[in-house]
Amino acid sequence: MPTIEELEEYIAEVENYIASLLPALETLPSLPQRIFDELQRFGPPSLPAFPTLTIHPPAPPPPPPPPPPKGWSDWLGDLVGGGTMRKLTAGVVLSAGLGLASMYGYKRWRLHVLKKRRTSKLLRTPLITDGHRREVIVVLGADHPLGQPICASLEKQGYIVIATASTPSYASKLSKASSGFLRALPLEPAAPVIPTSPEDAPANFTTKLQVALSQTFPTTAAGDPYVSAQHLPYVTGVISLMSLPSPAPTPVAHLPMTDEYLPYMVASHFTPIMLLQSLLPIMHRSPLGRAPTIIALVPALSCLPGTPFSAASSASAQATKSMLSSMRRELAQAHDPTKLITLNVGTIALPSEGFEATLPPDAHDKYASSFEAALASVGKRTWTNPYRVTRVIEKILRLSDTPIGTALYWIKGGNLNVGSGAHLYATFARLPAPLLDVLFAIPTWVATLRARLTFILPLRRPTFKRTSARQSEKKDEKKQLTIEPAPLPVPPPARAPAVAPVAPQPAAGSAAHAAEDPLSEPESDLSLEEHEHSGSESEWEKVREGGEAASSRVETPAPAEESAEANQAWRSL
Repeated sequence: MPTIEELEEYIAEVENYIASLLPALETLPSLPQRIFDELQRFGPPSLPAFPTLTIHPPAPPPPPPPPPPKGWSDWLGDLVGGGTMRKLTAGVVLSAGLGLASMYGYKRWRLHVLKKRRTSKLLRTPLITDGHRREVIVVLGADHPLGQPICASLEKQGYIVIATASTPSYASKLSKASSGFLRALPLEPAAPVIPTSPEDAPANFTTKLQVALSQTFPTTAAGDPYVSAQHLPYVTGVISLMSLPSPAPTPVAHLPMTDEYLPYMVASHFTPIMLLQSLLPIMHRSPLGRAPTIIALVPALSCLPGTPFSAASSASAQATKSMLSSMRRELAQAHDPTKLITLNVGTIALPSEGFEATLPPDAHDKYASSFEAALASVGKRTWTNPYRVTRVIEKILRLSDTPIGTALYWIKGGNLNVGSGAHLYATFARLPAPLLDVLFAIPTWVATLRARLTFILPLRRPTFKRTSARQSEKKDEKKQLTIEPAPLPVPPPARAPAVAPVAPQPAAGSAAHAAEDPLSEPESDLSLEEHEHSGSESEWEKVREGGEAASSRVETPAPAEESAEANQAWRSL
């Protein structure tokens, strides 16, 4: 083990060695290079140089072509792929497009169907034997505007038509307009129910019908006026139009029961049912093997329960429908092949039946607005186009002559709709009563609101009635407001007048006449002219002729005074 002295000597030698190496530190950076050179000189040969790798950057690609223009599908896809508003817009546009396309397609399809119908005949043609028509259709109430077109179409299809009319003049008009296969029988609507003579009984109508059927058709044919037994025609169908006419709108509280309601119910309800009762046995006698068909037309609007201001028409239509439904079920239970169809008729393009409807004076305050709204809708077109008469006739013929009519008869239960608005009214009839009351009250609310906004009082025409002086005095005690008419002018003097009537003074009778209606306007110029011609001038002419009584004569005043009074009277007007 070395001693301390040996260690100190060793450290001193190391220090000296390091101190001797300090000058060589400057060559220290070149030492690796020298070592590398020595290694190359005594080491293996150097490797060949690798070829240099050059990377050329690719050329920029050409600009892309412009995008093609977007079509309607791309535009629709952008809308659908957007937000909620875009989706809503796309849905509205798509719905509108489909609706317009369906409307256009339906119109085109409808025209195509109508063209085919014009060229094609009915699937079941009327029976004709040896050139003689054997099937007869009875049209009740042919004096309705729809009656003459129906009779003409039935004649054209090959039927014999027996039509009833309320007046002989219209019956002759129907016969003249026919092609020889129509006979018109005058029939008063109230005669079968309330017969005024033995000829008006329902049995007499069937007798007239049998006589008409025994005659030769066409009526213009020469030879024997009666048809042979082997060619005798038979009744196979009945079309009733007697329930279609509607009376003028009237509130129930002021409906004249004896003068209007009872005759209308007799003509539109009792008479058709009685005639159908008498015609059923006649149709059952037919040996032709064709099922009898009864088609009764009723107004569709009156079929709604409780139509305002149409109580008479509504009661008649609903009573007729109920009676026919009971008859149809009874015939079905009796295994009777008779088809009984109730046809609810809406708006049809027919000449409007004009009538005037007025309210009594004591009903103006209660029903003025609602009655005016009801009258405004009478005779006007609905929001849909009214049906043409030809379409109604086609549906009637289709119901009676085609398998489609038989299928509809069993599906609908003998209750079908035709005409514009008929399906809408049928839908309304199934609504709850409170909702139906609101729908009926809407026209009244609109009329009242319009009157308030335009500051127009309900429609009220001034009336002028002549009453006696006693009645007018009694009315003056109750009414305070009085409007006196202007004084009547004195006519100018004649050349040589002997006497002249006194200018009429406003008496109590005239004052009461003006005060009869306190809210009415003063007399118009027309009423003043009537008073002038009826009173003063007529008396003046009589005086000039010398035919006036002495009690009504007075002395003629001076000409100057007459002219002054006349001028004052004309100025007061």
